Amino acid sequence: MTTFVPQVVRSAAVAAIILGTLLLNSGCSTPFPVVLRVPPAALDDIRSIGAVQAEFSSETGWGDGTQITNVLVVDVGVANGQAALNTATAALLTERKWTIVTENRPTIVLMHSSQWKNTRLVLRPFHPAYFEDNPDVLASLEEASVEKRSLVFLEVSEEPQAH
Repeated sequence: MTTFVPQVVRSAAVAAIILGTLLLNSGCSTPFPVVLRVPPAALDDIRSIGAVQAEFSSETGWGDGTQITNVLVVDVGVANGQAALNTATAALLTERKWTIVTENRPTIVLMHSSQWKNTRLVLRPFHPAYFEDNPDVLASLEEASVEKRSLVFLEVSEEPQAH
């Protein structure tokens, strides 16, 4: 009996070491769900490009957890959608150190921040079709009597980190 107990303890220790090594080598595996959320300071940075007319967030499940996407409608005070997109992009580029990753003007610009490494921002000229699933947003914009041609549609999310 005396040799059995140390052997069980030794086997448990070896199993713990092997399990620990596997977990460390697995990279992305975590025992807890991951929630990808945009840092509040990044949202404040984006909001500062104009007057926020609407804002909401949505959650999407992915691999190990949840990704929260923030959607903003911002009035940048210009005459049309293309000018609004250009104004918003220029304000983010020059004053806030965002960089363009991909663009297909006049419809879309994808940007990343040098300050918030995993934050992704998609800018588009405003279009009501983006809110088919959120009619409350359109109703609130109608109530506010905003000039839709000066609005920019922004989607900002935190991207999963590559391991």
